[in-house]
Amino acid sequence: MKKRRKDVVRLFALFTLIILLVSVISFIVSIGSSIKEHVYSVSMYFYDPIAKELIPKKMDFQGTVTFVARKVFEVLKNPEDPHDFPTLPKELLLNSVEFKDGTLLLDVNTANAILTQREEFIAFLSLANSLKTIDGVNEIKFLINSKPSDTFIRYVNIDKELSNLVSTIPKFRSVYLYFLTPDLNNLAVEKREILDSPDPVFLLEEIVNELVYGSRLGLVSLLQKDFIESFQLKSFGIVEFNFTSKMNELSLGSYTSNLFVLSIVNSLTEIRDVQAVQFLVESHKVDDLFGCVNTLNPIERFAKSYDSNFVVTYFGYNVNGNLFYVPVINPVKGVDLTKAFNLLLTPPQDLETYLSNVSLESMTLKNNVLEITLTPKKVLDASSIDGIKMQLFLTYREFENIKEIDINLGEEAFILKR
Repeated sequence: MKKRRKDVVRLFALFTLIILLVSVISFIVSIGSSIKEHVYSVSMYFYDPIAKELIPKKMDFQGTVTFVARKVFEVLKNPEDPHDFPTLPKELLLNSVEFKDGTLLLDVNTANAILTQREEFIAFLSLANSLKTIDGVNEIKFLINSKPSDTFIRYVNIDKELSNLVSTIPKFRSVYLYFLTPDLNNLAVEKREILDSPDPVFLLEEIVNELVYGSRLGLVSLLQKDFIESFQLKSFGIVEFNFTSKMNELSLGSYTSNLFVLSIVNSLTEIRDVQAVQFLVESHKVDDLFGCVNTLNPIERFAKSYDSNFVVTYFGYNVNGNLFYVPVINPVKGVDLTKAFNLLLTPPQDLETYLSNVSLESMTLKNNVLEITLTPKKVLDASSIDGIKMQLFLTYREFENIKEIDINLGEEAFILKR
């Protein structure tokens, strides 16, 4: 009897234990299931190239916060909807994601990605704003290539932008920076977008930083950060550009020395407030740089002087499959608009013109607007049309009295402004 009672007690205890284990397992499974199946509604910020702004789009993702963060990263790189433009370059990788106490930490591998300033702002702001809308995320932090960094890739200050996160893309302006061709025989322009500002000193800083950063497409920049002591804008549009003594370590021939100086002068005079550049070394005026470039007086764009008359024309130049435009100085007795066009028809050796494919019908200048009417000699492809526009724009913007160029090319019309 006692044995039967003991068996019943044991059976009851075993049954109770089984029920308890089943309850615990069910509880754990239910918790895990609720975590896995949680749906997050995220505002994904895609870029609208027409409106030139980030537009939020609601998307649902299922999983943990770290899983959703990874999904946001991948969708911004490869949108599922063909109408959405990717904002993150394919080179960017996500090393890891951690989420703790409301803070989301992402380790981003930049993989040597090269972006323009506009592209980097779009990439960062779309990612940060999208992640911020994940429920439970109160703060976002980044590691770049597994290390703390002040910048996202090169331009965007992470601390500054995250502390005052907005979805508005900053305003940019296009400038044409002057670098040297790989053979060091010519200057060539490379279009670059910089942050816009009404402050000319801010624009100067942007351009100098870009010159130091160098060409993104194969041109040569000889300007290094440790060559620069300071620069400031003085009265009458004169920039005092102060070199350090390390600049003397450059060993250049006279021709290359002149191109190096003009690359700085021409780039800085992209700003309308800048008329000329006065070069200093260790805060002192010097008679010359490199023993050959006269720097006693401020140097104007293309080293223009009161006793010189010339027209600057631009021709195509190919570097490793990238098309650039090279300025050519043409001494002339009298400067007129038609003469500049005729000069564009005959490119120097190794340079290219696109204007041989068109005939000039008329050219008129009124109220700082130059109107040019051209007739195509054959059917033009898109690259030829772009070449015509760029040659005319770069050439005629060198005329101080021209602010806008209206081109009528067959049935097409283009308005190009400085």
